[in-house]
Amino acid sequence: MTRFTIRIKLQQSSPEAYELLCTYMALHGFTRTITNSSTLETFQLPPGEFSFETEEDATKKQILDLAKAAASAITEEYSVLVTESNGRTWYGLRPV
Repeated sequence: MTRFTIRIKLQQSSPEAYELLCTYMALHGFTRTITNSSTLETFQLPPGEFSFETEEDATKKQILDLAKAAASAITEEYSVLVTESNGRTWYGLRPV
């Protein structure tokens, strides 16, 4: 399984714009949560952070293009960072 963490910053946006972004990202298969593979506990990601997991081979560029499609539906000014994960660890995330 390939896992990605995505960070999106909408320039000059409102909380409503981020809610809409979450909706669009979900339509493309992104989630706002991550799951601990050992305990199967699920945690909420910080605002503007998304996760994408796939069984298929996917490149960072393909995931970037999906994220850009969602962000560009809301505004023309945004930033996106895509990181392919080789394992995750975290602290202080709220359990879902």
